Amino acid sequence: MIYSTKEFNNFSDILNYCADKFGEQDAFLQKRGADTIKISYTDFLSKVKSVGEALRKFGFDDKNVAVCGANCVEWCTGYLAAAIYCKNIVPADKELPSADIMDILHRSHAAAIITDEKVYAKIKDSLEPHIRVIGMNFKADGVVSISDLWADDVAAPLPERDKDEPSVILFTSGTTGRSKAVALTQGNICSDISSVMKTVILPTGGRIFSLLPLHHTYECNMAFLCCFSQGVTICYGEKFTSIYRDIKEFQPQMLNVVPLMLEAFYKKIKPFIETDKEKAMALLGGKLQMIVCGAAMVDGETLAGFGALGLIPIQGYGMTEC
Repeated sequence: MIYSTKEFNNFSDILNYCADKFGEQDAFLQKRGADTIKISYTDFLSKVKSVGEALRKFGFDDKNVAVCGANCVEWCTGYLAAAIYCKNIVPADKELPSADIMDILHRSHAAAIITDEKVYAKIKDSLEPHIRVIGMNFKADGVVSISDLWADDVAAPLPERDKDEPSVILFTSGTTGRSKAVALTQGNICSDISSVMKTVILPTGGRIFSLLPLHHTYECNMAFLCCFSQGVTICYGEKFTSIYRDIKEFQPQMLNVVPLMLEAFYKKIKPFIETDKEKAMALLGGKLQMIVCGAAMVDGETLAGFGALGLIPIQGYGMTEC
């Protein structure tokens, strides 16, 4: 069945539509120690505007800006601000060695990097002097914190990027060699979002627990931009080792995973699938309705196990180049 859906031309279109439609509804939940920070759709739009205008004042409106760090609201803010206000946003894998991150910065001609403290510690001795650093969750000598850029209220409307103008530079995993740069337009990505929404109904007003790295096209498009555009609250935990604690707190309706992760969840719930389905579901937060799995084939036993709980994983396929 093909569903009717809202069509977007660019990222500004998404942000304006969502701020108007969802307003003070939670766009993000972010674990920070014992606290859970809430960011509304209206507040997020304001943050993107203030960071975008700051990037302009830094002189980056015709420059490329990289983003590299753990999943968080600051990552999402930097991604959209740079994509809308600058020439291109360049997401990079935070797990790469310093030399590979520097290679991406060099090949993309990035004038700045929005990054977290862990990545900065890894690359700071290799950074060229002309590359400006904006900290996601920290500040240091020569490093401004992105939260400090949130302070300014910006009345001006968001700039509108041409939907056919390159705006995102993605580096493929380089399975057969050195990673390759892929230039995408905001129209490309909005078309992808629209295609998903024509075939899948997301739980508007529900929650997704974002687990995969945001620099991956799959997670960024599906668990961030697609869910955001449909009024799904995006939840970020603090660290990978606290997944089961966080999933219990967030109680998501949706998960976006790869087979390895799905199989790990299956091993956790397998002892209870036949004897105590309620306990099996509780281990996944208790409210799960939808699982999307992509990137590789899922084994039949795992699919059957989730099927016994009434959860049939939706299997997706895609590639960065498209």
